Amino acid sequence: MGIPVPEGEVVKRVLQFFWLTDYSGSMSGTKIATLNQAIREAIPEVKKAVASHPEVQIMMRAIKFSDDADWHVGPSSIPIEQFSWPELKVDGRTATSKAIRLLASELDVEKMPRRGYPPVCILVSDGYCTDSQEEYDSAIF
Repeated sequence: MGIPVPEGEVVKRVLQFFWLTDYSGSMSGTKIATLNQAIREAIPEVKKAVASHPEVQIMMRAIKFSDDADWHVGPSSIPIEQFSWPELKVDGRTATSKAIRLLASELDVEKMPRRGYPPVCILVSDGYCTDSQEEYDSAIF
């Protein structure tokens, strides 16, 4: 016989959700304000979408990058119900490869939930990476 599951209880599978956000100097002014506002507005929409899927537990984290990459929210993931977006201010250059490497270290099979959904990773940037082509390519591949 198997382990009894209480009637009506839904087993949740985890979906890891990562924001990768550029806060370099090129994001100054309207760009960083738009980034902050867009993510703040996206969170309630993701919560609404999840409400109709009780079998999913979304866990969020955020990586910020400029001259370096670091956790903006994390390194531990936070249930979406408790997630809030801290305001980003601009600084430095766009070291996209460092953000990708930090993300890749968290996407390691050993760190992902065993029966989880594939992760969601959203990169928000003005698109100009200041890393060398070799550094960027080595982070991607």
